[in-house]
This record gives sequence, structure tokens and C-alpha cells, in this order.
Amino acid sequence: KSPSFLTKNQPALALLHKAAGKSQCRYPIDLREGVSLPLPHLAKIKTCAQLLSKETMANAAKGRADLAAQDVMDGLRLAGSLEQEPVQISQLVRISSDALTQSGLEGALGLKAFPEEQLVRLQAALAQEEGTIRPSLIRAFAAERCTVISLFQMPLPEYEKVFAIAGTNCPLGPPAEFERYRQGAACQADFNLCLDCLSNWLAVAAAPFPACLEVAGQLTPEAEAQVSDAKAKGYRVCAMMLPALNTALEKAADCVGQLRAAQAALAIVRYRLGTGSALPDSLAQLVP
Repeated sequence: KSPSFLTKNQPALALLHKAAGKSQCRYPIDLREGVSLPLPHLAKIKTCAQLLSKETMANAAKGRADLAAQDVMDGLRLAGSLEQEPVQISQLVRISSDALTQSGLEGALGLKAFPEEQLVRLQAALAQEEGTIRPSLIRAFAAERCTVISLFQMPLPEYEKVFAIAGTNCPLGPPAEFERYRQGAACQADFNLCLDCLSNWLAVAAAPFPACLEVAGQLTPEAEAQVSDAKAKGYRVCAMMLPALNTALEKAADCVGQLRAAQAALAIVRYRLGTGSALPDSLAQLVP
């Protein structure tokens, strides 16, 4: 099925490789739409990442290490096209796309020996992607804070439009219910707690990996208690949002770890090329 799948999608692959040559990218979204912001490009990006991953292994199986390496680098550029998008779900899709690209690389390394030049280029591309994951997550957390503010403060007619799009997924319920909630004491407490928690997670994400995970570990028990308390008190937005913040940080950390592991794996392959067949005794030997 794979060869047929790739053959049918050759026009799409050609466009993906062409697009990867662009130095900057911005998808046509309007961040002023806040919680009702449509993001139709995200599903397509993940599909394209799957396509490039399959082509990576297909080219490696044919002995085309140069094309397989280009597939990997273009897959990383595809994921990196979301780098500047200050939306949490966009960064999660980016992380998923990076995982698909690395899966293709792992499969290709088992099928074909890559020359030194290609290995160096791949290492550089992986390092570049790794270096932008945390800044993008910080940007997304900051934007999430802006979204929360707009959600609580938007005029009722604007909320009616949001509800018309989201329906039962709206955390504050139908417009009339939203208006009653906003006038109550729970709404202001919900708002304050949301801002405090988002500020905390922004501070956590400011530390580099893996240090930020240690800080997050200390914060998690308090955050879990806040979620339980928010649910008990009827704080609708906090109860929905807070668990997602910790999940996003963990997924970003996992992505960075995988990207670093991939760089180390390529360094081992380069070491074996340089020594004939020997494996390094320790990772310290790979530093040069």
C-alpha cells in the first residue's frame, strides 16, 4: 500500500519539498478571533508529516540516502513552520510532526548507511528544531493568557458568536448562563486563579530543559489541588485549562529529549564511520 500511497501523493510531496525552501512561514489565521480561532491547517500538517516520513523510508529502501536525508530535513522544516504560531494546540501538532519525522529517520537508518556529509546536515537540522521548542511553548503560554482574558471580558454579542461556533464545548455554557456566571463572585475568582496559574507556568517554562521539569514537579501537587478546588467551587475555565498546561510542558520536554537522543544516535553513527566499526565507550567520546 505504501508505494501506491506515495505515488498518488507525488504532487503534494513536490509542493512540500518546494515549501521547505522558504525561510519563513505564516498560516492565514486571525488571532483576534480568540477562543473561536479556526486552525484548519493543523490536521493537514500532521498528514504531510506522515507522508514525508513514509517517503523517508521508501527512499532509504531504494538506497537513496541523499533523498531520505532531504525528506527528514524537510519534515523538520514542516514542523518548524509552526514555530511562531502562539497557540498551544499548534505547538502540540508541531511536536507530533517532529515525532513522525524522527520515526522516519529511525527507520531509514536501519535500511541505508548515510554518508558523513548527510549525517552532519541531519544533526544540524535536529539541533535547530530542538532549540526552538521551548521558546515556542513560552509564546503559546503567553497567548493562552491573552485568550483567557478575552474570554472573561468579551461583550455578550461576541460571546454569542463564539457559542454559535463551539456550542456545548464552550466552558462557560450558553450566552444567558455566561452572563449570569460573569456577574457572580465565582467568575472573578476563576479569572484571578487562571491568570495566576498561567503566570506560574510561564515562569516554569522560562527555565531550560530539564531544569523546568524539576520546577514543574514541585508545582504539580499544588496545581492538581487547584484543579480539584476549582471544580469543587464551579470555576469552569480553570477546571478545563489547568491540566492541559502541565501536559503541554511534558510533551515539549519529551520532544526535546527525543531530538537530543536523535542527535546522539547520529553522532554514534558518525563515530562508527570514523573508527571502522567500533562503538564509543561513553557519550563523552561523541562530544567532538
